[in-house]
Amino acid sequence: MMNKMNNYSPNWYLLHKLLVDETPVFTRDRLWTYKEHQHARALAIYLAHATLATPVLNKTTIAELLSGSRGWPCKDGKHHFIQTNCSLDFLEDAGFLSFYADWCSVHCQHPWQTEVLDDSIIDILNTAEQLKQIRLGLNDFIEPHFCINVNELTALLSEEFGNVSLETLLPLCTRINDAVSVAPETSKFTPLHSTYLWQTLLEKYPAKEAFRRWMLCIQVQGRAIVPVLFSLLEKKQEEMFFEEIERLLSSELSSSYSLKTIFKQVTNSQYFRQLVESRTIQFNVSLNEDMPESVMKSGISATGNITAQDLDALYMYPAGDDPDEMEAFEKWEQFGYELGLSMPLTWLIQECLIHSIYIDRRCLRGSSFSLNLLVMAKNNLVLRHILFNILPQRFNWTYMLFLLSRADTCDTALVHLISRGTLHSLLSSYSGAAGIEKTYREALLKEYLRTIEGCDANGQRLLKIAYHIADLCGFYNDNYIDSPEYRILTCLLQRLDDASVLQLVSSFIKQLEEQLPRRVLRLKERSIYYIGFWLAERIEKVEGNHKQKVQQELCTCLYTFYQTAFEECFSGKRRDLEPGAFFASLPWASLIAVKG
Repeated sequence: MMNKMNNYSPNWYLLHKLLVDETPVFTRDRLWTYKEHQHARALAIYLAHATLATPVLNKTTIAELLSGSRGWPCKDGKHHFIQTNCSLDFLEDAGFLSFYADWCSVHCQHPWQTEVLDDSIIDILNTAEQLKQIRLGLNDFIEPHFCINVNELTALLSEEFGNVSLETLLPLCTRINDAVSVAPETSKFTPLHSTYLWQTLLEKYPAKEAFRRWMLCIQVQGRAIVPVLFSLLEKKQEEMFFEEIERLLSSELSSSYSLKTIFKQVTNSQYFRQLVESRTIQFNVSLNEDMPESVMKSGISATGNITAQDLDALYMYPAGDDPDEMEAFEKWEQFGYELGLSMPLTWLIQECLIHSIYIDRRCLRGSSFSLNLLVMAKNNLVLRHILFNILPQRFNWTYMLFLLSRADTCDTALVHLISRGTLHSLLSSYSGAAGIEKTYREALLKEYLRTIEGCDANGQRLLKIAYHIADLCGFYNDNYIDSPEYRILTCLLQRLDDASVLQLVSSFIKQLEEQLPRRVLRLKERSIYYIGFWLAERIEKVEGNHKQKVQQELCTCLYTFYQTAFEECFSGKRRDLEPGAFFASLPWASLIAVKG
């Protein structure tokens, strides 16, 4: 276990106040009535002592259902057997099934039209639909649920509540002969229920078994992994809960899915219909004054010839396998909310982190739990994806500032804290937005630069951040200087000292050859021009004689870059040299002074 972390800065309180909406919107902030506490405790007693009346929907059971060796119980007393050619391995790898915390989730959007689809696709759809119906108790399937003998439950509740009737304590319960059950769809399972369940299970079981049972109960009764309310837990109960969460994450996610499989899960849940239905795709890329692009039109017809074996090639995967790589950020950002929906552990991890990080005026405190999660994430792409992509997009500001306070995560934090969603949320919350934006921008960048001060490879990380912000500035619009992203970029660059500028120049020169093909392809050359010319002008102010060689090398690099682009334009290649306000604003004198 790592020790707690304390980080002191006057900027923490300022940034926290600017970002955090104090309105109590979340469930953890509400006040619960006495009757709600009473019902939650009664339901916890029922769940702690009841038994599961159906098979567990884990990987073993699903494998047996798919192979035909097991049937699922129906309300008419019979068992239904699934007939399919799909194996469990295929459905998992293809992103149609997942088993987070060893409970089955189905990811499949049903198309409107199935008549023209290949038989292998129809087989997937039918199999997924039957598993959905089993999970939700539809189409005469018996839903996973708990039950208990009525006399046993009555005795347990009487010991706790006295003569209060069973119907008063569990108004949604149903009796079938001598058994009592509370159907999952009738009870809205809340964090209050989850909290009482954890406390009640600890009275009956050791922590490890209590947590296993807690996880099973909330997935059956709540149909989701609903977190506890830490404010209602005793210190020991809280410590045991965090220990079990860490144990779960270290074992669960270490053998979990790749990011490509997670991406398939999301796409299958939200957009599978678009993948397999008949459609025509037309690309229209027009030439206009804002963005120099060529015209390309083509019709692509996708008919019912797609088979299950073709699916993998249809997904438009994010670039890169690391969720906190900036090249993949925009693609993951599009699916951030839906990715969160696809991963049942997200809400639980979020609430644990919110409770384990605290800002008190000048001090930002991170508990051992939050630090341990970052350590685990270094070797776990799924956990990295949750921590660095999903949670930041849920506007967890305290957690974001925690990431900003650490040298190994501050780049990721800054990317999210300057995203358009964040800036829109910030500026729409205040009158006098210009002053608020300036205060936020300066405090944020000051803290970022303080965090990376003294770190190795600062030039490389500063260049990545500068390129990322520059790409958001809208250099293709004549009014790009009015964008908040442009003001952030200039503020960042102006705050760099001479040593950082020289490091940035060195990284710029070394990486230009690597950056060029990708940026030409994606029409992002102007970020190179802006950063390069800014450095050429800024290096003139660097003190010391050693700057002459660096200045000569930088200007030669820029000159060659511009000359090549100019020549390729004449040869018919697609390069960005459209005249306008952007190129007119560049400090060409800095280049001419060296190259003539």
